[in-house]
Amino acid sequence: MSRLVNIQPTVQQVANAISTVLNIETLILDESLKIIAGTGQYQERIGTYEAESRYVEEFLYKYLLRVGGTYVVDDINDPLYGPAEWISGEKGEICCTISYHEKHIGIISLVAFTDVQYRHLIDNQFSICNYLKNMATLLSSYLGNIDHLRDLNVQSNLLTEIVNGSPQGIIVIDSNGYITNANKKAESHILTSANLSWGLSGLHLDAFWPAATAIFLNTKTGFQNRELHFKEENIKIMASCKPVYNENALQRVIIFFDDIAEVKKTAYKVLGSNTMHFDSIIGDSIELSKVKEFARKIAASTSTVLITGESGVGKEMFARAIYAEGPRFSAPFITINCGAIPENLIESELFGYVDGAFTGASKGGHIGKFEAANGGTIFIDEIGELPLAMQVKLLHVIQNRQIERIGSNKLIDIDVRIIAATNKNLAEMCKTKEFREDLYYRLNVIPITIPPLRERTDDILPLAQYFLKKYAQMLGKELRDFSAEAANLLTLHRWPGNVREIENVVEYIANVAQEPCIVPADFPPLFHSLANSETGLTEKETLKSNVEKYENLVLHKHLQDLKSGKMTREELAKKLGISRTSLYRKLKKLENDASTN
Repeated sequence: MSRLVNIQPTVQQVANAISTVLNIETLILDESLKIIAGTGQYQERIGTYEAESRYVEEFLYKYLLRVGGTYVVDDINDPLYGPAEWISGEKGEICCTISYHEKHIGIISLVAFTDVQYRHLIDNQFSICNYLKNMATLLSSYLGNIDHLRDLNVQSNLLTEIVNGSPQGIIVIDSNGYITNANKKAESHILTSANLSWGLSGLHLDAFWPAATAIFLNTKTGFQNRELHFKEENIKIMASCKPVYNENALQRVIIFFDDIAEVKKTAYKVLGSNTMHFDSIIGDSIELSKVKEFARKIAASTSTVLITGESGVGKEMFARAIYAEGPRFSAPFITINCGAIPENLIESELFGYVDGAFTGASKGGHIGKFEAANGGTIFIDEIGELPLAMQVKLLHVIQNRQIERIGSNKLIDIDVRIIAATNKNLAEMCKTKEFREDLYYRLNVIPITIPPLRERTDDILPLAQYFLKKYAQMLGKELRDFSAEAANLLTLHRWPGNVREIENVVEYIANVAQEPCIVPADFPPLFHSLANSETGLTEKETLKSNVEKYENLVLHKHLQDLKSGKMTREELAKKLGISRTSLYRKLKKLENDASTN
């Protein structure tokens, strides 16, 4: 029997989690190509074998079981994908092997059946591949834990609880608050933080967590994921506990805990680029800094937020930062894009449906985004694209804090923070009856407007440098910085596509550049003409003369700051992204030109 069959319920939970997060049907196979878990149409095929298992030839799944790793099928005509008769509505697929003890024991596969799913799969293939690797590692670790438990001579259910919870720090106290057991994570964390050189067994809990004993002994049923602060908040943990009784008498309390800082660090690591915090948002211009400062203040709230701004300014980044630095960072963060979902599907995506709710409904029903986000945060992007009929239902959900799945008359209580975003003027849409005014006021509790890049030009170069480093690493190239001419050319452009556009331009530059220092010749072909048209420069003028003109404009702008002592020459050179020597030379030339004229 395969290893994955032995943990089939856990494998199915992983499949459900992947499908809920990515909204793409998930299939998990073992080494014999037997379907162990799946969602959507694959759920009905659990226990059967994939078609490839009946062939001697090696196609996609057998290939991956032999070589390992991940594989992206962006074209169903890929010969490795298999015979054409196998294809039944698939448009693309991403696969990742599950390995255990250097042996490939299964495959996790995401299959796109719609154009929206295919585009999402291909556009985000790098982060999705990393996510699938994390899920494969999770299953492998779970198998490792099972084998470890099997090898141990477990003396009691208490010891079993400790080993099963090994990723967290675990302490067991008696009814008086003295420690009877502790796992290695707890020993390591507490002994280091408390500067102790001996074990925890026999110590009183209050010795290192003052007043903690009463918290854990006075709970009758236990609790989950509670923040606890000790020593005037110098010690912060996320704790859960489980009391153990014998004939109604409290015998032990099992305490599971994590350092809150480690919880945040792990969350950022697992979610990778999808998790942000305000310090990760590139840009220190006055305009952006004010927005970040305000957003950081309201992050601790649970009130509804409406983020507005042009396409590409980073609205989702702000939403994720508000979530990550708020009180719900340990709960789910679920996103939905109203503009990317067909109108007839958006209700089921938001609120879910029960088994048999409509033709084609998945067996067992489907959980909606609001229900998946319960206890956490839901980010509703492109809220201006929400159909009027759905606006009414969303308004009721916000007012009543309850949802109702399609096909059900059962109300489900939800506790969700809503962050909405749009690049449209909702106030104007209310005037034209395209958006409900009552819903607008419900969403616009805390408004945040992100200024476009053309209004915060000080952020252009730092953003370009950040993306240059990113793509240099991805491409394995040594690309260090932009020349003064290239930096000025970047600043000339108005960036109508904002941060998204500057990333695309820098990705192009990183691909074509041959030297560590980027020069104007590395820019896209149409970039120079666009820059000229936006600044009123004629085609007859050379690029060099255009850049010099712009340099003079920038230097004139900062001359008063230099004269008044508001800024030093060293500070100005750093701000402009050039060396002090280059700045001195340009200022001298500017002075000479002025005296000549």
